[in-house]
Parts: sequence; C-alpha cells; structure tokens
Amino acid sequence: MKRSWRNTLAWTLAVWLIGPGLTQPASAQENDALRASVTTLFGPTGLITVPNAYAIAHKRGLVGTHFGPDKSVTADYGLINGVEVGTSWQDSGNDLFFNAKINIVPSNFKGFELGLGVIDIADFQKRTFYGIASAEIGVPSAADINKNFVALRVHGGFGSGLYKEDFIGGLELLFNRKLSIIGEYNGNEVNAGVRYVHDEALRLQAGVQRHGLFFTACYAFNP
Repeated sequence: MKRSWRNTLAWTLAVWLIGPGLTQPASAQENDALRASVTTLFGPTGLITVPNAYAIAHKRGLVGTHFGPDKSVTADYGLINGVEVGTSWQDSGNDLFFNAKINIVPSNFKGFELGLGVIDIADFQKRTFYGIASAEIGVPSAADINKNFVALRVHGGFGSGLYKEDFIGGLELLFNRKLSIIGEYNGNEVNAGVRYVHDEALRLQAGVQRHGLFFTACYAFNP
C-alpha cells in the first residue's frame, strides 16, 4: 500500500512539473500520416497492449475494437496538444477503464519522446501507471512518407498494475507508411502482429496476443 501511494505521488508530480513545458507542438502532432495512431487493448494508443509515447493529434478522435483472447472497445481523443484522454470497455470483467496520457518531447534529444500515463483511473480492475520512451530510426520526413523505406521505432519503459511492476516495450519495423510488423512485451507475455494503415482514417492489425489470434480495427476522425 505504501509503495502504491509513493508511485502515485511520483507520477503525479512528474506530469504536473515536467509535462506542461515540454508537450509536443501542434505542427508535429497533427501530421497523422507519419504516426497513424492505433488503440491498444487497455485503451491508450500504442502497439497491441503496450502504449507508446505519442498522443493523438489535438481535436482528433479514434475509436477501436480488439477481438481475441481478450476483447475491448475503445475511444480516445486529443484533448490538447500532447494530451490524450480515453475510455475503454473491457470484456474480461465488464469494466469501463478511463485513461490519460501526456506526451513529452525533451529539447535535447531528436527523435526521442516520453509518455506518462494512467490506465483504469477509477481502479475498477487495477489502476496502472506507466512511463515509456519512444525513439525513431530512419523514419522519413512528411515529403517522402509515400515512398518505400525501412525504418524502426523502439519503445521501452515501466508499468505498474496491469503490467506487473515490470519492463514494458516493443518494436515497430516499418516498410512504408502503410505496412509494419510489431512486437511487444507487456510484463506478462510477448505479442506480435502485422499493422496495415489503409488511409488517414482506417487502421487494421492482426497477430498473436496471449497465445491466441487477435484482430484490431480502428477508425480516426475529426469530430
């Protein structure tokens, strides 16, 4: 119990003291062609079950469904620049999770960003705090995004609660703006899949999650 309170206090201070001065500028967040957001099983945008550091663009909405060994329905929204909020219904316990994530861009590290967030704010199943860093290698500029390329995104951090007080992270191997292979470790198991970004609205992914097949479909829009 004492450790839980210390973790809660530490994450709260980090968000309030560090976040407001370093959130990502609108010009970078709004380029959805470079970073097509996909909902995770637990709600925040990211890989399959692991969030990444990025936040949905300001005033951009995203709804998604996850079918497999676990099932969920998720809705996320870019509240302000660098701040994402959302909710998800979890079939595992018929629970409603409320989530929030803040995106931080340190001024001295090009291509490196930090995400701080909380899943299941109301603690219906297990309130979870996480911090995760995301870095890009070889991702082209917006002018070249429609060409074929090979690039890598690396994610790594730590999560409490649902993530078992353990390391969480993953990789995205991109072949162009539409197709990528993703893998992750969420403190419980390794998951992997293929992601396809059809256009600026529809995103699909499928693969193996918790030793079973899964399918995710997301739709992005401007309310």
